[in-house]
Amino acid sequence: MQSGASYRREIDGLRACAVVPVVLFHLGAGWLPGGFLGVDVFFVISGFLITRILLRDIEAGTFSFTEFMVRRILRIVPAMLTMIVATLAASWFFVFRPDQPIIGRQAVAALLSVANVYFWRTTGDYWGPQAEQSPLLHTWSLSVEEQFYLVAPLCLWMVHRVAPQRLRPAILAATIGSFGLFLYNLAVGRLTSTFYLLPTRAWELGAGCCLAAFLPPDQGIRSERAPWRDTAGLLGLGVILATFVLAPWAGPSLNWMASLTVVGTVLVLAFAQAGPCHWLLTRQPLTWLGKVSYSIYLWHWPVIVLSKMEGRVSSLWLLCLPILLLGGLSYELVEQPCRRNRRLLPVIAGGYALAVGLAFAVAQSNRHHDTSDFGRPTLTCDFYSLRGPGGGRHPNTKRSLDMLRNSYEVRDRVHAADEYLQGGLIAGPEGTPRVVVLGDSHGCMWAPAVRAVTERRGITTSFQTAGGTQPFIDLPAGRLWPSESFTTQDRNEFDKARMAWIARWKPDLVIVGALWCVSTESDAEPLLEFLESIAGHVLLVEQPPELDVGNGHSVIQWLCYQGVRPKAGVRHFLPATNTKAYERGRSALRNFEKRYRNVTVMPTHDLYAGGADGHEVLVLDGKNVVYLDDDHLTDYGAQLAAPRFEAIISDLVPAEPIAP
Repeated sequence: MQSGASYRREIDGLRACAVVPVVLFHLGAGWLPGGFLGVDVFFVISGFLITRILLRDIEAGTFSFTEFMVRRILRIVPAMLTMIVATLAASWFFVFRPDQPIIGRQAVAALLSVANVYFWRTTGDYWGPQAEQSPLLHTWSLSVEEQFYLVAPLCLWMVHRVAPQRLRPAILAATIGSFGLFLYNLAVGRLTSTFYLLPTRAWELGAGCCLAAFLPPDQGIRSERAPWRDTAGLLGLGVILATFVLAPWAGPSLNWMASLTVVGTVLVLAFAQAGPCHWLLTRQPLTWLGKVSYSIYLWHWPVIVLSKMEGRVSSLWLLCLPILLLGGLSYELVEQPCRRNRRLLPVIAGGYALAVGLAFAVAQSNRHHDTSDFGRPTLTCDFYSLRGPGGGRHPNTKRSLDMLRNSYEVRDRVHAADEYLQGGLIAGPEGTPRVVVLGDSHGCMWAPAVRAVTERRGITTSFQTAGGTQPFIDLPAGRLWPSESFTTQDRNEFDKARMAWIARWKPDLVIVGALWCVSTESDAEPLLEFLESIAGHVLLVEQPPELDVGNGHSVIQWLCYQGVRPKAGVRHFLPATNTKAYERGRSALRNFEKRYRNVTVMPTHDLYAGGADGHEVLVLDGKNVVYLDDDHLTDYGAQLAAPRFEAIISDLVPAEPIAP
């Protein structure tokens, strides 16, 4: 909206040049890897238009914060409420039930204008799998703007009251300060917070603010057809379009590329009131798209995400027409009728209250699919996960376990705070452990099968496994992240303790289970070199194939969601995912077996892979569920590998005589 100032049609055209690349990027257009930078164009436009209005009112003495927010509410809230309520309703009927509370929490955050903070804290990387499955992810940018609308007017008003001559220098200083913080965060690697949060995004809005503050509103550019102005406008548009095409998909460089997008947008806003750039941007299709750009942006991402969840479109490009249709209807039926109709404020307030209540209700829901036809799976891996005194379960881990208890029998125990310093969990007869099991959650996953073999053979075994904690040593500091089991400091103590116990015991066999696809060969080398001189044998256990069921989804719930019902004697398979990284991990294990004299690899791929090309994975064996989630096995699934553990342990570790 450009109320309070002369209407500039080219700005609507510029909005079209911003929203179209965003939508195409999200539809998977590989030739527009920087399409997401369209949001940066919107930020600059917003800063420019809002500051023109604010400065006019503040300097005329007519500024009212209430009046300003009323205009913002009428402009932004009705269409956003409509989209959020529709997304919640569609999610209730069509989305995987355990995911519905997450969407409810996203809606609450969006309605409270803190979606950017929510996604920063819970979802992380904008390009990650969790983000791809979040139908309200795009509201992060709306929250950034809404936070700006709360802060900027009050700051400008207060500065003008105290020192009106310093108002424009203050805008420039705040913009430079935000840009400096942006550069500092890039230098120290805080990419996620830099992407989502207002302090490191404010410089983009501030660039528009500075332009509005230092560029006279009626400078007569229309009559001054200086060639350099025409060139500057075209150059700005060219820079914007170039960044959409040339920016990389992700990584630190996307941020400096954003600065070029911002510069290009400033040039267009400053010099496209006339000339060839103005002519290009004021073509009717572009100005129409610009007018409906807000509604198109609101609707495009939920449509894409929910369609992918349902899997009902053969190509995402088929969604272009529904997105345009929904955007146009939202503009005509919601945006336009509400934009200047103050009598609708009570209706909007009531709708907002209902939407917040609905979002909270969905966030607190606990809906699950009926799994009574399946055999009830057992899950013992948490039983073997050691924890440090400063670690314990991460809140998200505890929530996940609480959800799992609806479908799985979760077996746990009380873990002593110093258990990891006392040799871990030791099972079997008294004496020195002759088998040691190391690993992350995958080591925990294999532990019940190993224990069944070693106890049957009278072999004392130490389990030094911990969820979310890679079994390797001497990792770079950046890889020693806090896990669900240990703080960073506890992790160092855990590493020292388990290496000291292994050096003391000199076990016959060390078994290592890990999520090999996320590590490199160099990660494992220090551990294997240490074990080559200490342990008799080292057994590296292949991870099972990964499933395409979404990040962390319960497989038994997913099977119900897909309409799969168990039948005696019938096996069911689901597609594999992440196959490239998975095969890289398998290849690394084979290399280790060649390089280290005492290393043996236990294959597991053939136990779980299926299909004509091996790219499907066994998830259901009769009524028995084989997988817990995308990469972990149930106890039943892990026991499928028990005969191999039996054969290898029998060969490498002589049985202890059992006392009469």
